[in-house]
Amino acid sequence: MHRSRLLYVTQADPHDVTLNRPPLSGHRLRSYLMFYGMFFDKLMAGDSQFINNESLRSLLWPDEPNRDPSVDADLSLLLDKRVLFPTLRDSAGSLHDVWQDLTRRKVPEASSERYCTEN
Repeated sequence: MHRSRLLYVTQADPHDVTLNRPPLSGHRLRSYLMFYGMFFDKLMAGDSQFINNESLRSLLWPDEPNRDPSVDADLSLLLDKRVLFPTLRDSAGSLHDVWQDLTRRKVPEASSERYCTEN
């Protein structure tokens, strides 16, 4: 039986930026995901990354209001095929539950509710 290889995606996490470097965005983030998607069966990202990172949302959802039009929003297939997926905190049963918590706490980077229910 083939054993699945999993990579936790850290380069999209705005809360874990080392050496004062911002997280990857735009074409660089897209390249990072595509590159590691070739070598790992699964790419896992934190639920806050999925909801709060505008650049990641822009790659996954063409309706992102602040999307850079020069970067294709065509990576939703990675979600559909479960190559890229969010980890969920123990207190949440869905991405929408996490969104509700973030908006209740007034996290300014949180996406729209529609994004969380469609992805």
